[in-house]
Amino acid sequence: MIKTPIKKSAHPSPELTPLIDIIFIVVVFLMLTANTPILSLPIDIPKTGSDLKPVTKNLKTITIYMQEHAPQWRLETGNYNDDFTQWLRFKNELVKHIQHINSQDDSLAIHIATARDLEAEKLLQTLALLNEKQISNIHIMLEENSL
Repeated sequence: MIKTPIKKSAHPSPELTPLIDIIFIVVVFLMLTANTPILSLPIDIPKTGSDLKPVTKNLKTITIYMQEHAPQWRLETGNYNDDFTQWLRFKNELVKHIQHINSQDDSLAIHIATARDLEAEKLLQTLALLNEKQISNIHIMLEENSL
């Protein structure tokens, strides 16, 4: 039997095909993960101290408590406290208090305290109403437990 001798190269080299496959996989992975969009929320912050609005002496506050179970809304303004289970009744009462405070030329601040398990729809509905009434001084607080 005639055997051909196996040629041994003077410079042995590693197999390049698996190395190229790994490089392409890493490149594809980096391309897919490097282009993730960065989510941001623009916030207007005063640039100087003179841009800050002065604190008004006649600041009236309305506190709105929102929770998942009935009553869904509680409205507190000074000496007025009431619970509401229907959106229209709550909306009408809130608008009435806003108009009363605006008629007295007092500044208005709205505090919204929500339960953590509250549907976002109720909060957005309330914020849309306040935006419609051009109320910009709004503070949102998350409550750990419902009322």
